[in-house]
Amino acid sequence: MHTSHYQRPWQGAWYKNHPYAHQPVQTSPVSGAANVQYFDDAVEITVVAPGFQKDQFKLELNGRELLIRSEIPADQNTPKYSRQEFAVTNIRRSFRLSDHINTDDIQAKYDNGLLVIRLGKVAATPKSEIPVA
Repeated sequence: MHTSHYQRPWQGAWYKNHPYAHQPVQTSPVSGAANVQYFDDAVEITVVAPGFQKDQFKLELNGRELLIRSEIPADQNTPKYSRQEFAVTNIRRSFRLSDHINTDDIQAKYDNGLLVIRLGKVAATPKSEIPVA
């Protein structure tokens, strides 16, 4: 039997002394894959969010950061499955908005499991020619 002298990080002293070695894996019960689409006059963010009601979403604008949250109520009766391949999970996404986004022109709608957020763009200032004297 051949034994390798290569030691995987989780087998050696490095792992035992690593500051995160004894902490559980940091996973977050967050979903909500998003598509971002650019138009001439707006940017549209579409978040996949099946299983929610529109009143369960909370959108916040903090400076230039858009925060999207939706949480399953803790008291919601979750059925027991013999096999579960998908689940409705909490959503927490944030998007940093550029200066080209008009934060006063944001609209959101939820339909058929998709949250669509339309962000208007700031109107471009028309170019003007400056005469040289």
